[in-house]
Order: sequence, then C-alpha cells, then structure tokens
Amino acid sequence: MSLTIHPDSIEQAHELIDILYNNLEDGTIKMQEAEDLVQANKRVTELLLQSVENILGTIGQIKKVASQTKLLAINAGIEAAQAGDAGRGFLVVAEEVKELSRQTSAATTNIIREIQEIQGTTDEAAISLKTMIKKIDEVKLANHHVLSIIGR
Repeated sequence: MSLTIHPDSIEQAHELIDILYNNLEDGTIKMQEAEDLVQANKRVTELLLQSVENILGTIGQIKKVASQTKLLAINAGIEAAQAGDAGRGFLVVAEEVKELSRQTSAATTNIIREIQEIQGTTDEAAISLKTMIKKIDEVKLANHHVLSIIGR
C-alpha cells in the first residue's frame, strides 16, 4: 500500500496524519455502530427461531389431537354401523369428523413444511450475522492497531 499524496513539509505530513487518524477513528465508531445493529438483528433472529420451535410444538399437539379424533371417529363409525338403521345419522357424523381430522392433519403438515422453510432461512440469516460480526471485529481490530501505531 502506498500513499499517492507526498507532503512537502512536516506540517503537511502532520495534517495528513491528522486526517488519516480522524478517518480511522470515525470508521471505528461506525463499525461499532454497525456491530451493535448486527448484534440486535442476531438477538431478533434467535427470538424468531425460538418462536418457530414453539409453533412447531403447538402444531405437534394439533396433529396429535387430529390423530386421536380420527381414531374416535373410526370407533364411532363402528358403533354406528353395529346400531344398524338407528345409527345411520351418527355414521354420517362420524365420517364427517374423520374427514375433518384428515384435513386438519394435512393442513398441519403443510404448516410444518412452511415453518421449516422459515427456520432454514432464519438459520442462514443467523450464520450470516455471525460472519458479519466476525468481519466487523476484524476491521475494528485493524483500525485500533493503526490508531495505536499513530499514537494519538
């Protein structure tokens, strides 16, 4: 790395050093601000991932209820069939409940798939944020090193 500016005097050299120092100092402050923003985004991403986990847990419970409802509908259908003509109306209701249970199960499967996509994207964002933090730290460290060499 070479400077394209060649100061004609010591005063100009000091001015150039002052300008460089001030720019490095300003850049370091801006890097810290950027790191603070990235850290805030990282915390939001972590909260989002936790929310996704909570939603997946709730959907698991819904799938379980749908499965149990389907079994109850099957048992009710068997009982209605054994009751003969008196159970025909109940058999229709049991079949409808079984169908609603199937639809609920299918819907929760679709929701899980969508949430898993969100989870994957959020994981990628978290990795990217960690990488950004590392790069910002590297630049800050380099700036601090130069500032210490200049000795101001």
